[in-house]
Amino acid sequence: MAGDQVLCELAQRLTSLQGIDTTARLGGDEYLMLVRATTRKQLEQLLRDLDSRLREPWLVHNCLLEVRTSIGIACHPDHGTSFDDLFKAADIALNQAKKCGRARHTFYTPAMGERALKSLQLQVELRVALHNDEFELHYQPQVNLDSGEVVGAEALLRWRHPSRGMIYPGEFIAEAESSGLIVPIGRWLLTTACEQAVAWQRMGLGTLIVAVNCSAIEFKQGDYVDSVALALSTSGLESSLLELELTESILIEDTERMIACFRRLKAMGVRLAIDDFGTGYSSMAYLKHLTIDRLKIDRSFVQNLADNADDRAIVGTMVTLAHNLNLQIVAEGVESDNVLPILSRMGCDEAQGYYFSRPVPVKEFELFMSSALGAV
Repeated sequence: MAGDQVLCELAQRLTSLQGIDTTARLGGDEYLMLVRATTRKQLEQLLRDLDSRLREPWLVHNCLLEVRTSIGIACHPDHGTSFDDLFKAADIALNQAKKCGRARHTFYTPAMGERALKSLQLQVELRVALHNDEFELHYQPQVNLDSGEVVGAEALLRWRHPSRGMIYPGEFIAEAESSGLIVPIGRWLLTTACEQAVAWQRMGLGTLIVAVNCSAIEFKQGDYVDSVALALSTSGLESSLLELELTESILIEDTERMIACFRRLKAMGVRLAIDDFGTGYSSMAYLKHLTIDRLKIDRSFVQNLADNADDRAIVGTMVTLAHNLNLQIVAEGVESDNVLPILSRMGCDEAQGYYFSRPVPVKEFELFMSSALGAV
């Protein structure tokens, strides 16, 4: 295997360097090195030598490869006096180096340790929250601009913490993704939203499309499409009433596998939307190759639409583009009535935002829908 050959070559390069006392493979693609350096200057020189050695060409199966490494460093006695303490500190520094990008080395700092401790505590609390049903969904209506009717609802995750109160996704989603907890949380969200949409139908509140946000981490799981199928099956929701909202960043990762995944979802009848359109890695290529149903214009282009000519030009172009590709388009972040006539003239299909309703708990959304239906 090419991967095994790379690891063997890496071990040889590490052991050939002067100044490294001990080299041990920890498992996978991680190695531990013990270095005797009496000054920071000596250590920096060793790191330069190591970087130079690792940047030399790698010939694997007659192919030249470029290999980049991340290095975390802990020093005795500044970062610990026992092997366990130094190992933990180096591991924390390694994780920080990986977050900063490949081909970096990072020295441990106490601030990293504090962040790692907070991260671990948050992971524990997230697991408890999932077990104790502390998560809930709030719903924001999506309104058809021609008829004024509510045609859908976006399901938004909230965490009702027993001591800290309501916590919004911005405070915990990144940790959920990095720890992998986003996968079980996402399954819960998907199933709950589907079940809620069916419950509203039975209550006579209309046949609403329920939109669910998806994480790139979830899409990387090989069983994500199966999770969607299971949620639809157990809830009884018609597949065309489920919309998965994807960020543009998802679309640049393993594009071929994503296309295959999207095609399976479309074959099931599930709707796909690009969320926050215009703010990510925008590429017209993916609009051609992917089976997208809708584009959602990011709120940053909508909020000042009445006063900003550039925003009007951008939004107008997005609407035209979407319609030329036979896609629906939704404006996010509508907070005042002065943008509605502009969006309508442009031909925007739907809108959502605080002008209609903030995201609200289930009972409040049901009252909103009852009032909206009564006004029709």
